Amino acid sequence: MTNTYIDPKDRKLTVDAWCDLWIESYAKRDSTVRQAKVHLAQIREEFGPLPLMAVDEMAVKRVDGPPAPRGRGAVASLRPA
Repeated sequence: MTNTYIDPKDRKLTVDAWCDLWIESYAKRDSTVRQAKVHLAQIREEFGPLPLMAVDEMAVKRVDGPPAPRGRGAVASLRPA
């Protein structure tokens, strides 16, 4: 528990529903929205029907994998961008 207030109506909000709300308020440039939709598709594929409150940092890390190496001599990630 993080002692963060959560509006009771938001407890039932799914990741899919949140993605819909978020993209409506996002940037208006077509290319920016198009790229955001690519990322949202990946998020929806993994977490879509789950309640937003069920997705925590560890769940995201399990899906995303370890961070890519940084700095001099780092090898680029093989994960698709």
